Amino acid sequence: EMSKFDFSLTFIYNASSDDNQMSCHFVCSHDLFEKSTISQIGQRFEYMFEQLFQTQSSNIPAINASSSIDKLGLILPEEAEEMDLVMFHRLDNIVNEAPASFAQARIWLDERIRFDPDKPQIAIYNMPFVYRLQPGHTLSIKQLHQALHLTVNNNPSLHTSLIFDTEINQLIQRVITRKDNYTDMFSFIESTYETDEQLNQILHDERRNPHLFDLVQGLVFRCHIIYYKQISSNHLLSHKDLLIFNFHHALFDFPSMNIFLHDLNQAYTTGQLLYDDNTNLRYLDCKY
Repeated sequence: EMSKFDFSLTFIYNASSDDNQMSCHFVCSHDLFEKSTISQIGQRFEYMFEQLFQTQSSNIPAINASSSIDKLGLILPEEAEEMDLVMFHRLDNIVNEAPASFAQARIWLDERIRFDPDKPQIAIYNMPFVYRLQPGHTLSIKQLHQALHLTVNNNPSLHTSLIFDTEINQLIQRVITRKDNYTDMFSFIESTYETDEQLNQILHDERRNPHLFDLVQGLVFRCHIIYYKQISSNHLLSHKDLLIFNFHHALFDFPSMNIFLHDLNQAYTTGQLLYDDNTNLRYLDCKY
């Protein structure tokens, strides 16, 4: 038997039975799960087992026995067909401003409930990602800076503000553009360290400092370069230096990092980043 919170799954196998079959059943809390949701979970679970224990008469593609279990498909065939027919497009009534999503509102409100917004003590929604080059490799700081400008400009979430509109009593997300006359869309910081203690203090500050971001101004991303002993005179990052990309969780999540790194790599290696502002979907084009 396996259970988690208000959901349990029980497998039943009778060794003395002649049919040599195993059955299973779900037990779920009615407070959290609707009947339709349980039905859909059951269908997905059945489809997963059909992939694992495929019969010759089945039309469902079987998974390779040596493959990881994460290769199993949970999307039902009829759902996959429906998804192929879906056409995503920009919403005509949204230009650069829209109500905040449920996730954004929850994070924004949680920060204000937990801490005094005027005197915050510690940050809980900073998302620092720390990188160090392999020995023998270097990174051009000037090239990185330019690539970051292209990447941030290409991803509106990285220059989006969250402002509570008191007139309509609603939290609003607004894409900051160059027309807003803001000098920088992200912070670019350089510092040095000599000891592990100093380095650990810098890393702790990136994770817990509540003053690194400004949601009202749309400053939700920063790049911090930490040099070993002294700032590089040739503007190159070496394997003893560290590179930190830090985001505020209200506008960024872990899956978004793959998109960010893909765009940054393209911008760094080619010096350009293709983007069509008229067709590309943005976070505020989604409804929650």
